[in-house]
Amino acid sequence: MAVLVDKAWGDDSDDGVISAVACVVGRESDWGEFERLWRRDVLKRFGLPYTHMREFKQFKGPFAKFKGDDALTRQFNEAMIGAVRRYRLRPFASATRLADLQRFNQGRGRDLDAYSLNLYACCFLMRVAIPAVIIEAVMDRTNGIFRKLELAECYAASHAGTIDITDKIQAIPLAKGVTAKDLPAMQGADFCVWEVRKDYTFKDKFFDLRESAKGYQAWRVSMSRRAKANLQRWPYHRGSLAALARGTKPWHIIWDFDALCAADERRNGVWCGDQAA
Repeated sequence: MAVLVDKAWGDDSDDGVISAVACVVGRESDWGEFERLWRRDVLKRFGLPYTHMREFKQFKGPFAKFKGDDALTRQFNEAMIGAVRRYRLRPFASATRLADLQRFNQGRGRDLDAYSLNLYACCFLMRVAIPAVIIEAVMDRTNGIFRKLELAECYAASHAGTIDITDKIQAIPLAKGVTAKDLPAMQGADFCVWEVRKDYTFKDKFFDLRESAKGYQAWRVSMSRRAKANLQRWPYHRGSLAALARGTKPWHIIWDFDALCAADERRNGVWCGDQAA
């Protein structure tokens, strides 16, 4: 039997409130087609050497042309969304509320890393959603990337459950000397994680309602009422993420204080094999 292998490209986004990681999965052949489409419909069409969402948001360098031009910005977003959706690439993402992580670490004497926690969660989601496929996840380089990947593997290896996360998923750093500016696939991952992180930052105030609500169901009622008062529905997403979701079937989760505590209790406080509970 042939071994099925998919490739994921991963990146992170952090605004000081929410930290997120996304891994975008596709077949090798689809990635080749995606890169050609991205170069034509995104880079060439908008006269860009590369895409990078943080630079885009700050209107730096080649992205200065978007400042004050809402129509051009909308077309740019639609082009990126269209490229990801056309080849049915699947984003898997995890986000962490940084204040909740700090509170959890201090309260329980842990030292969990947000990036590693998010990558571990992405690997879990990929393993559950695509169980029969081996996935190589290439992660963009960031400060301390090797230690972060090591911790993510440690969290995954000590996962409390019946699923072996590490048997078919391997996360590796982007090759030295190569940058996301050279890789449309990594630029697509940057766009996806940016959208997920912005969505959770946008909804962050709703999660604060959990602190005053008595129990999960009461919290959900509070969330729904708050959304209705703002003429929105719950659960809901920002328009661009909702558009991205149509056709891509993204899976994403949020680590808040309650989720961290629940995971900690399931694994008896052990996040690495050599760590005492």
